[in-house]
Parts: sequence; structure tokens; C-alpha cells
Amino acid sequence: MGVTIKDVARKAGVSISTVSKVIHDAPTISDATKKRVLEIMKELNYHPNIIARSFVSQSSYHIGLIMSLKKEDAFLNPYIYEIMGGIEEVARKNGYLLSIINTSTLSENPAELEKLIAQKRVDGLIIHLGGFDEKLTAVLNRADFPYVFIGRPNFATGASWVDINNAKAGEIATHHLVDQGCRCIAFIGDGVAIRHSICAARAEGYKNALQAMGYAVDERYIKDMKGTCENIPALLEELLGMDERPDGLVCSDNFIAFETLKYLQRKNIEVPGEMLLITFDNYPFAPYTMPPMSTVDIDVFELGVQSARAIINKLSNPGMTIQYSLLSPSLIIRESSARKITG
Repeated sequence: MGVTIKDVARKAGVSISTVSKVIHDAPTISDATKKRVLEIMKELNYHPNIIARSFVSQSSYHIGLIMSLKKEDAFLNPYIYEIMGGIEEVARKNGYLLSIINTSTLSENPAELEKLIAQKRVDGLIIHLGGFDEKLTAVLNRADFPYVFIGRPNFATGASWVDINNAKAGEIATHHLVDQGCRCIAFIGDGVAIRHSICAARAEGYKNALQAMGYAVDERYIKDMKGTCENIPALLEELLGMDERPDGLVCSDNFIAFETLKYLQRKNIEVPGEMLLITFDNYPFAPYTMPPMSTVDIDVFELGVQSARAIINKLSNPGMTIQYSLLSPSLIIRESSARKITG
């Protein structure tokens, strides 16, 4: 017969409920007791049985992650796997398994979301914004089902969310270019005017940084590619044809930055000699462009960690107030935004 929770409790000299609280990482258990119980669990090779616990507690011990899983996302959004890793790490430590749900499945058939809730296949949901709209959110609210968002929603939800401080990221990028000697900085994005979008927040940070350093904000230097990279050459032509040509460019994402870099190289405009370039998110191929791309880095693994903690806290404390969390980005300087030093 296998080792049971009673065996662990007996050897550790504590109650069964104490062992259960240790398994769930309850904050009411002292570090010393937690350490002793975990050591006994390891010694006895005891692993909690999720299925058995589910029958007793009427909990599935699964957390659902809703996100877009289109074929092209593996290339366009490589960070989704880091987010998954952060969520899974926290979920596993708290005795939960992670279930992945494709946003498009729910968008095409909202009844699937109602079925997910009714059948209690998951205890709570982490929702990565993108394709998840107000109608689907209303289904969760009607059922009073626990959920948190990754990313700040641009519609009213009454839900907790975790996001990157994208306005701060825009400030960091712009400050860096000024520190490197730029005096005319442009911003190129996709969705500049979309409320609460990542691009809009980064553009706001760009404006804030210029104003804080005493520069006027000229809207003519803020360009929006409007959903297609094919518009980038025309936007750059406009910028390069202005009376005061930019000597620094803040690109709101990596694909805009790479298209911009290709265009500048075709025009024989030297980067970083004549134009400095910086972007965001530190995609895996950013260090391998020529020149390597400077970036404001986003810790997306930590984004997953914080979102998992948020939903587990909500499951443990159903009446908890709405919480918002903004994670701080950091600057990685590479050759694309570093002035060459001459002797």
C-alpha cells in the first residue's frame, strides 16, 4: 500500500490538516513546520493524489490558461512559452495542473466556455488578452467564475490583471536615445491610438520622456503603420524628408524595428552612425541582427509567475479586492543604439 497523508502527519507529529496546508503553501503555517513536513514527504516519497483530492474537495486542481494558439504565434510571439513556464512553475508548487485553452475555440463557440465552467474542468482562469472580448468576459461574470487577465483590458471587467509597465518602457527607450546624443527622436508603432494598447502605452511613455527633458512633442514624428509592415517604408520616407530629420527611432515592436533596419540599410543610412534604433521585448533574434538590436526587456516569465499567484490568491480568498500589478522593464544596450567611440 502506498504512503498516505496520514503517514506523513504521523511521522511529522502534526495533524492531517497541517500537512494539507503545507501542500497548498498556506501562509498560516510556520516556516519551520513547513520545512519539517516537506522533508518527511520527500523521505517517504509521498506525492499528493490530485484525483483523490478532487473528489474530496470538489475541486479540479486545474488552472486554465486561455490564449491564442495560432500556428504563426510560435514565431510572432515566442514569449508565450515563457509565460506558460512561469504559470506552470507556480501552479505546480501549489498543487495545480495547467490546462491550455485556445482563444479561437471559445470565440467561435462561446458555449464551450459555459461548458468549461459547468463541468468544473478548471478552478480558475488566466486569460492572455487577444481575441478574448467583452461577450466572453460577461459569461465569466454571470457565473461568478474566478479569472485574471495577463494584460490590461481595454474594456470594463471588474477583474484583476497583471501587465508590463509599457509606459515606463517607452520612457526608458526615449531617455536612452537622448543620453546617447539624439536630439530629434521619432516613434513608429502599430495601434498608437488604440486605448490601453501596448503600443499606445509605449507612445505615451515616449511623449512623457520628451516633455520631462524639455523637448516639445511633435505629433508629426509619431507614425502608425496601421496593421501592416508594408506601410513602414512610406512612413520612413516621410520622416527622412522632414526639415529636421530624426537621428533616433523608437520602434514599438521587434518586427517594426527589423523592417526599419532593413529599409535604412537599403538607403545606406548607417545604424548607429547616422541613426540610432531601439525596440522592446528582447526577442530571441534581437542580438543577431546587424547591428545587434538594443531593447527594453520585458520579463515575461515573471509575468506568468505573477498572474499565477494572482489567480491562486483569488481561489484561496474569493472575496479579495481587485488587484492590478505593473512589472518594471529593463534596458539592454546593444550596437543599434550605441554611438561609436572614435579615437
